[in-house]
Amino acid sequence: MKRLLLLAICLFLVIFPFSASESAAQGAFWSSFTVPLPEGCIDVGGVNVCGPFRVNDIQIIEESTGDILGDCEFGNSDTATTGLIPPGYQFWAERNGGSIRVSSNQANLPIILAHIVRVEGNLSVLWDYYHPEGGLHGPGGAVYPDPYQRKDFEFAGVKKLTFTTSADKDFNWMMKHALQPLQNAGYTANRGTFTDTHPGFTVEISVHDTLDGRVLLEDDVIKKEGWKVKSGDGTRGNRGTYEYTIKYKGTAKATLYWPAPFQNSKVWEITANVTFEKDLNSSTEEADVYTTASEGTITQTMYTGTPVCPGPTFTDTYPIFTGEGVLYIRRGTDPAQYQADASMSALTPIEAKSFSWCCPPGSTSCTTSTLTRSAQEHQWLETGDSDQTAQAGGTLKGNYKDDTGSFEWDLKPVDKPSATLPGSMMLLLGD
Repeated sequence: MKRLLLLAICLFLVIFPFSASESAAQGAFWSSFTVPLPEGCIDVGGVNVCGPFRVNDIQIIEESTGDILGDCEFGNSDTATTGLIPPGYQFWAERNGGSIRVSSNQANLPIILAHIVRVEGNLSVLWDYYHPEGGLHGPGGAVYPDPYQRKDFEFAGVKKLTFTTSADKDFNWMMKHALQPLQNAGYTANRGTFTDTHPGFTVEISVHDTLDGRVLLEDDVIKKEGWKVKSGDGTRGNRGTYEYTIKYKGTAKATLYWPAPFQNSKVWEITANVTFEKDLNSSTEEADVYTTASEGTITQTMYTGTPVCPGPTFTDTYPIFTGEGVLYIRRGTDPAQYQADASMSALTPIEAKSFSWCCPPGSTSCTTSTLTRSAQEHQWLETGDSDQTAQAGGTLKGNYKDDTGSFEWDLKPVDKPSATLPGSMMLLLGD
C-alpha cells in the first residue's frame, strides 16, 4: 500500500529555515565519505589558489537513477540538513574536515557531489563525486551492503522502472500490464519513453511520491503481472528492469519397461504436472532457457517383483523443485526448435517400503524385501539429443525413447499473467 503523504507539513517545513539543533539531528541510517582536501596551493583556471580549503556544501544523489535527493550547505557550521522534502524524507550531514557523514531515516546508500572552496572568501575551486565507504550503517551496528533488498525499509527518490518484452505485444497490452497495475495499487506512476523493438516493446515508467522501495513494488505489484526481474546493472537501487515472458505448462510422463520378451511390463512410471519459467540469467543470444518452477508435482509408481512374479506397487507424490528441469528453445527458428530434460531431486520413495511377494503367485515360496530410500531416482523428461519441433500454436509435444526410459510430454505456452487469467484461458494440465 502507498504510504500516506504529509505534503502540507513537508511544504511548510521546506519553506521555513531550520534551527541549529534541527540541523544537528541524525537519522537511523548513515554512510560516510572521505573528501581529500587540497593542501597548499592549486591551479584553478590558470590562477594559483592557496588554502586552507573546506567542503562548503554537498548534493546527495541516488546513484542508480541520478536523482538529486537534496542539498546540504555547511557554511560556517559543521552540520547541515536538507529539510523535510515531500513525500516525507530528510537527510542530515556532518562535516569533520574532509570526513563527511550523511544520515537519514530512509535507507538510501547515496553518492555525494562535494563542493570544495577556499575558506577565505569562499572561492569555489572544485566539484567532485564521492562514493560511500563500508556500506550503509543502521541501528545496533548493523551494516547493509545493499539495503535496497529490504522490503521493510523506506527509500527516498523516484523509482525508475523499465519493462521489456520480446513477445509481440501492443501499446495497450504494455499499459495494461505495466503502468495500470502500479496506478491501481495507489502509486503515482507516469509513462516515459515507449519504444517499438520489433517484435515487442520497451516502456519506461517512473513512480513518484512514495517512500516504498523497488523490491516492495516488485513483490506487491510487478511480479504478480507476470514480469521477471532482470539482474545486472539495470536492476539496482531505485532502478529496476523487467522482462515479460511466456511460461510453458503441461504434463510429462516417463516409463521404464523390462527388456524383451517382457517389454510390456513396467519397472517404474513417473507422471508430472510441470511449469517452466524463463531463466533470464541463463538465456543467451542463441537460446531462451526455461527452468522448472516450484509449482507442480511428480507422481512416481514403483513396481516390485518380476514380470513373471509381480509384487506390490507403491505410489508417492513429490514436489517439483526449482531448476531440476531445463528447457532450451533456440532463437530465430519458426516453428520453434527445442530440447528439454528433467530428473527428480527428491529421495524416493518417501519412506522405506517393506513387502512380501511369492513366486509363482499363490505359492508358499515367498520373499520379504525392502525398497529403501533413494533406491529409485529417475529422469522424468528427456526429448533426446536432437532438436524437437514445436507444433502449431507453439505447443511442445512429442515422445522419445532410449535405454533410460520412454518419455512423453505435452507443454503449452501460457501467455497471460496467472493473476489475471480469465477462466476461459486457464490451462488445465493434462488436457
